[in-house]
Amino acid sequence: MLRRPTSRRGARHLSTIELVADPHLTVRIAGRERPGQIALADGESIQEELARFLNRQGPYAQMWIRLASGEYVRYDAIESVAPPPAE
Repeated sequence: MLRRPTSRRGARHLSTIELVADPHLTVRIAGRERPGQIALADGESIQEELARFLNRQGPYAQMWIRLASGEYVRYDAIESVAPPPAE
């Protein structure tokens, strides 16, 4: 776990960036109760992959997006995308 200091109204707080063993983005898909996952490309940080997703670059420029499970879903069916939850 990496920690970096941040300040807020003169007080010093620590924000946490989690290092995850199985890096992925968590996605909510329209009509589904459970979230899906998108595996990160080797060597990509979570922030870099999130930016690529939101800017529709690389594999996210396509209409169909591959989930970590191997299933494909339409880009426009993805309602939200987020880093993996902190454990």
